[in-house]
Amino acid sequence: DDVWLELPGVYASSGQRHISLPPEELPLQAQQDWGLEFWIYIEDAPTGAHRGLFFKGDVDRLGGQRTPSAWLAPDSNKVALRVSTDKGLDIGADTDTPLPVKKWTHLQFGFHNLSDASDVKYLLTLDVDGARDATLEIFDQVTWNDGPLQLFRDPDRRGVRGFIADIKVRARAPSREHAQKNYQAADRDKPDLHRPDVEATDALVPMEDPWAVALASTENCASFNERLANYEAASPINKDASRIAAELLLFGAERLATGPKFCEDADAPPPLTGEALRKGVSYLERAVAMGDAAASRMLASLTLAGFVSTETKDLKAIAPPHTMGPVVASRLGDAVHTNNTERAVQLLYQAAMHGDARACLALSNRYRFGRGTSQSQEAAAWYAKCAAAIAKEEFHTPGEQTFVELNRITDETVADGSVDDNQRGDEDAQLQAQMQRAEEGDIDACVASGDLLYWGARGFQRDHVRARRFFKVAADADHAHARCLYASMLLRGEGGDTDHAEAVRQYEVAASAGSAKALNGLGYEYFYGNHLPKNSTKAYGYFAEAARLDADGDSNFNAAHCLAHGIGVEKNVKEAARLYERAATRHGHFDAAFEIALVKHGGSGRTGRDVNRAREFFEACARAGWAARDVRAGFDAYLRGDAGRALLWYAEAAETGTDVAAANAAWLLDRDSDVRALVGNTMPLAIRFHRLASTLDGGGDGYAALGDAVLHGALVVPPGVDEGRAVSDDTISRLLETRHARALSYYSRAAQKGSARG
Repeated sequence: DDVWLELPGVYASSGQRHISLPPEELPLQAQQDWGLEFWIYIEDAPTGAHRGLFFKGDVDRLGGQRTPSAWLAPDSNKVALRVSTDKGLDIGADTDTPLPVKKWTHLQFGFHNLSDASDVKYLLTLDVDGARDATLEIFDQVTWNDGPLQLFRDPDRRGVRGFIADIKVRARAPSREHAQKNYQAADRDKPDLHRPDVEATDALVPMEDPWAVALASTENCASFNERLANYEAASPINKDASRIAAELLLFGAERLATGPKFCEDADAPPPLTGEALRKGVSYLERAVAMGDAAASRMLASLTLAGFVSTETKDLKAIAPPHTMGPVVASRLGDAVHTNNTERAVQLLYQAAMHGDARACLALSNRYRFGRGTSQSQEAAAWYAKCAAAIAKEEFHTPGEQTFVELNRITDETVADGSVDDNQRGDEDAQLQAQMQRAEEGDIDACVASGDLLYWGARGFQRDHVRARRFFKVAADADHAHARCLYASMLLRGEGGDTDHAEAVRQYEVAASAGSAKALNGLGYEYFYGNHLPKNSTKAYGYFAEAARLDADGDSNFNAAHCLAHGIGVEKNVKEAARLYERAATRHGHFDAAFEIALVKHGGSGRTGRDVNRAREFFEACARAGWAARDVRAGFDAYLRGDAGRALLWYAEAAETGTDVAAANAAWLLDRDSDVRALVGNTMPLAIRFHRLASTLDGGGDGYAALGDAVLHGALVVPPGVDEGRAVSDDTISRLLETRHARALSYYSRAAQKGSARG
């Protein structure tokens, strides 16, 4: 076998992300004969611009050198094969046959180094579906480069929108015979991708400019029923309107980038009912048919939870059983109706292709464990990277930074009433007392209250004006940390005008008291030259001194950034990677986690690729963004008494691998009467979420619940079920007979994970 490197799995590409393979990962650093092979599914007709398939080079360091690279041609889907030679950077030709759209096609590229020959110096071949399609002969001396191989796009242009699957780097360029054999072997495991079937819904008669009317009703915080009616009216002609109508019905609010839209002056949504659930699903199906990514992902979540079935129009997860036999566990991650798993995964692929971050994280979790997909750590890291990149964009949008709140609902916290302690914002007596003390000038209360209002935490809405006022009161009282918080808002213009001069004054006073955060702030001002004269050497000096104190993540990150790029200090990529990792692991710094993930994913700085560690950091970034907001939205729905909608929030977040979401979904199914009335027989769905939670961090209560179910004969988990092995009636009988011992093993694992129920 000549496979040098293999990246199994289906990779959905919106054309904006790439996988980078360092030259050390390629056969003889790609300077001898080698091959590249993959399946491709092209979504779009020609766009008028080149779309990258792969690019070998480093634009920042090597300019336009590109031996070898390939694109789709601007006005066709022909493949443009290119290399760099001593006569030019862009040498090559286009193939004669365009690649088909919306169809899986197998491509094999061969790269032949013939530099010692007298005539042809380099040979590129392309085999399409096992047949030789193009041969490109280069007669000039090829220019080699030591840049990475970037798959899916080039550094300057979008890549192909669609899917690439089962990537192989081979240690030799394929001959015609080998190409045919490789294709025959690949065709046996050809990716299966098709458009999910969705049913049309009855069209409504649109009013004049209904979309504008709907948007205005959201902006003006109209009543829930008015907003719903407006989006329903716009839904026949607008996919966003159809999706938002579904969001109102299913989640009780428009799902904005900053979280669900709730208006203080508007009426609260009515609790979720079976009719609202059915109607919401129909609007999602309409939006999916029109190509909406978020609707595809939401419909996938509902399908996995059993609220959508290809077999029945009963939208309850499981109809009440005729007999009370045990639930026989299916594969982890399978849909409640197991035949719907494939349909749900296809929906996730469609959403991911359009760049939906939640779908990307869900697919990362599936590829990590091989749940409904093949097991591929490369694909898991790729999808986690896509999710993290979108979370990064949100994190750097003013007002959209997320405060991570993962509130776990348990029997104990519900029984003693602590489940909502300090969680209801303006309606919480303790928090309101703290706010009152802040208004009266209590310094500690000012800092704590300002922090809550800055992040919009514990049930409060963001209020940067009030947060800035509280921080100023504490800063004027010589609270060093408050000086830094106040200065940070001043230099960003949060909650008021930008004032760099006052920010510098506050930092200088706090720095004289030894504040690492203040030293970092002064470095920031020297770095950008907003008030202090721009001086990158001084900036790095402040960053480095603050990083030496190791009291916060920002200073470690900023020092690492200077080292990584040689700004104000000699470039040192290895030391930069160390500081990035320290900022991420010790201080939970978002940008540092993203940068060290890029380093480990691409193997830059000669550190070697580590896709598992990269995935962990990418996932941490994604969960610090919108994923955490979804979990908090579920908890807020629970606090409002809308347990049905809390279940839907948690069910979707659980698919991304968030253990608290899976555990809370299971708790609601076990304990909440409204959820039990909505779902019907909750046991199969509860067990599904308990099993998901038990495989993740903090899954002790999940193991205990599974132990209870096994002990009482309500659950059978056959050996090898996650590998898809068939289960006989005799096996089920034997497992029931030994259920006490099997339950004990679950309780033991629960105790090991710290569960009191274990």
